[in-house]
Amino acid sequence: IAAEVSGLLKAGENSIVAEGGGDAGFALILEYETEGALSTFTTGTHWEAKGNKGEDWAAASEVSELKHEVAWTQKAVSTEIAELNRKVGRIEKKEQAFLKDAPAAMVMKEREPARETYVLLRGAYDAPGEVVERNTPAFLPPMKEKEGTYSRMDLAEWLLAPEHPLTARVAVNRIWQQFFGVGLVGTPDDFGAQGERPSHPDLLDDLTLDFVESGWDVKALVRQIVLSETYKQKSDASPEAYRDDPDNRLLARGPRYRMDAEMLRDQILLVSGKLNRTMYGQSVKPPQPPGLWEMVSMAAPFTYVADTDDRIYRRSLYTYWRRGMPPPQMTIMNAPSREFCVARRERTNTPLQALLLMNEPEYLKLAQACAQETLAETGSLQEALEVTYEKITSHLPDAARLAAMESALENFKQIYGEDDELTASLTAEIKEAKPEERVQLAAWTMLTHSLLNLEFAKVKR
Repeated sequence: IAAEVSGLLKAGENSIVAEGGGDAGFALILEYETEGALSTFTTGTHWEAKGNKGEDWAAASEVSELKHEVAWTQKAVSTEIAELNRKVGRIEKKEQAFLKDAPAAMVMKEREPARETYVLLRGAYDAPGEVVERNTPAFLPPMKEKEGTYSRMDLAEWLLAPEHPLTARVAVNRIWQQFFGVGLVGTPDDFGAQGERPSHPDLLDDLTLDFVESGWDVKALVRQIVLSETYKQKSDASPEAYRDDPDNRLLARGPRYRMDAEMLRDQILLVSGKLNRTMYGQSVKPPQPPGLWEMVSMAAPFTYVADTDDRIYRRSLYTYWRRGMPPPQMTIMNAPSREFCVARRERTNTPLQALLLMNEPEYLKLAQACAQETLAETGSLQEALEVTYEKITSHLPDAARLAAMESALENFKQIYGEDDELTASLTAEIKEAKPEERVQLAAWTMLTHSLLNLEFAKVKR
């Protein structure tokens, strides 16, 4: 206990009495100056103590080592030092409050000493054999020699070393796969003896060397690929060419494959004009079927509550993902469940995928938004048809396609012109519009929706 008692002391003899309960003790350290010299007066055996009120006073016992420390057992200090300690305490509280609210990241640390690893005899965890030291496979370039045990930093430097034959090749192969649908090595998850040999080993070596010498510049690698004559080829080919080389391993034509789930959704958002380009931030919950989470929640059911503002139109990268029940629009289109890492997605073509694209309510709303935007920015029927087709497919329509679109538009107008209830349900957002305007928007919505389901809109070519 620190206290300022100089004002209470009187000349001559003074008495100090401390009362406590239980196994209590009392200590006093008094610092004072005499003729410029600092002196200290402390409690000792000359003090008297008694256990209870009925007992007699006896000499106090002096303890050199405390069994435990609490606040009052710590060394007493002067008033100035006590104020400094309080100031330090306030600063420490502010520091703790700042650290509590500051973003944090888990950091791994090497264990000291490192845990020994053994060869398990016959694979039994309780039958350790020979001790195994940290090192890399002998058929790959060795790690730099050093004293002591190799660390994760040494492993990272070894993986990115210029002489390492695998890391850069695997990265180049993955990026090539994103543009052509299949990598130069058809098994991106296996570059070993069980994997597929490169279709063009010299090309893979050349791209890898440029990639490493550029300082692992991904943007430069992407530019090199997309500006190549190989990538700029047409995807169309004769039936015989597709039959002889279905996976385009000879690179005799341009890439042609169905886009991934996230790309399909983002493409529809883009052409509708609704894409929210906000970067970073929290995940968003786009509309999903009702009861989506309840079926996989047991003791404490969780309810999926979708967002309502324009956040639902952010890129699919920001979609909230629950591994127990991932977004069905994604998994139906072959998106992995994220329960484990995959180097290559499977691509299938099922009736359920067509059913999703035709009947997903959100996609129908986006088709209506695309139709409204097209009608607002065009002045004639011919121009509107051309803009809609080019916006969705990235191709210019020929005369036959324009005629087919115009015929389909007239059929839709006839259908919705004869059914007011159906027209009202599809155009509920424009309640003040005239009947003919409702019919026109409904017909253009269905035409746009039909185009979004064409192979041209789903396939990268």
